[in-house]
Amino acid sequence: GYGGSAVSTEARNVARRLYSRSGYVHLFFMHRFSREIAPGKEVVSPEKWSIRPYEEADRPEVLSLIRQTEHPFFGAREKIEKKWQQARSSVGDQPAPLAFVALQDGDVVGFADRFLHWNSPTGEVFACPGDDQFRIGEALVNALEQAAARLGEKSLCFWATDPEDFPVRLLCNRGYRLVASRVFKFNILSLQKLLDQLGELFRRRASVLEPSDLPVRISLSYQEQRGVLQLGGQGGEIELAAPRHVVTRVLCGTFSAWDAYLRGLMHIRPTVDERVHQALEALLPSIPYQHPVNDWW
Repeated sequence: GYGGSAVSTEARNVARRLYSRSGYVHLFFMHRFSREIAPGKEVVSPEKWSIRPYEEADRPEVLSLIRQTEHPFFGAREKIEKKWQQARSSVGDQPAPLAFVALQDGDVVGFADRFLHWNSPTGEVFACPGDDQFRIGEALVNALEQAAARLGEKSLCFWATDPEDFPVRLLCNRGYRLVASRVFKFNILSLQKLLDQLGELFRRRASVLEPSDLPVRISLSYQEQRGVLQLGGQGGEIELAAPRHVVTRVLCGTFSAWDAYLRGLMHIRPTVDERVHQALEALLPSIPYQHPVNDWW
């Protein structure tokens, strides 16, 4: 009953060819950054914000921060509380959980943690956009490094996806090396089922459009498959047709329907006008709804 299937594998794994021949479409890379660490001098925080260990009471603000900072690249995808706890639990010889928040006027403006994925510790870092974003990120990563070094660890690793400019630049500037990459691929099993399962996502996106600008439905098709997204607006019907890999990337948000049209990869009916343009930009933007790192939680 699934509408689609996702897979992740090492970028240099020959299995990528098998997946591609089986219908899986490449969406983006995930990169693993690593550097050696040692106890040393901690970064001094400016007076207007401070760094302290994460507390359970911080969870709502941290989740809000993650949604805010990821939104330009990924649709809001709530981290699952149960997996959040499992990833941070210290059992047997597992490394102790580490997490820090940056505070400004009592509000959480940054978060960095190290959690277990595939029995290996990995880190992630978030900071509110603004003039202090990189300084906040620098202080958070430093706090994480120092805490891990005091536990006797010799290195620290982070995962980041290629659309995420902030963590990638922050880690590279801090001396982290890209040591491994993974690919994230998606395969549409049933176009109509996938559209049905994404119904709530499209209803949220449609709320920004006036009823007169909202299409009554959008139909998408490639080769042998056709699916219809019922929207209930008053703006008529929009028909989109493209090769299978293009429809996959548009639905997964790695580029927008409008961009696909401008590249000559997608046909749109009826005649493209400003109303059609606005509808496509609102409903099928370049914002992936699935973040592979979040799925680890």
